[in-house]
Amino acid sequence: MAPRLPIATRGFSHVGITAADLDASIRFYTEVLGFRLLVDARPVGSGRALLAIDDLTLELFDGPAGASEQVPEPTAFGHPKFALTVADLDEARAALVERGVPFWADVLATEVSRILWIRDPDGVPIQLTEFTAGYTHVRQLFD
Repeated sequence: MAPRLPIATRGFSHVGITAADLDASIRFYTEVLGFRLLVDARPVGSGRALLAIDDLTLELFDGPAGASEQVPEPTAFGHPKFALTVADLDEARAALVERGVPFWADVLATEVSRILWIRDPDGVPIQLTEFTAGYTHVRQLFD
């Protein structure tokens, strides 16, 4: 059997970083680096904020206590994740199974996406996201 081609990655969706002090990080990224605050989700209890500059979206998590317990999220300060948008999550999952790549969690369905978590060889969390309704990046949900 011929090896499968790499999964059809479309590009970065967003980068996520856990922050020890979310307010200080928001100030740094907005006031120092010129990011725009898209969403501060702390008032609704999610412990995160989304910021953007050009085509880059940054998801900041509010320290270890702010990490979601419903889906795997990075919980140690300074331990980033990154998210890739894929064209077909089922196809990507099949390719990962064929290659023996373990899942951190199985497919999670949201209102706007389907997500599968894996880790790189060093343990860095990687979120594979298939968006629905024509989206390709998380920031499109808020623009």
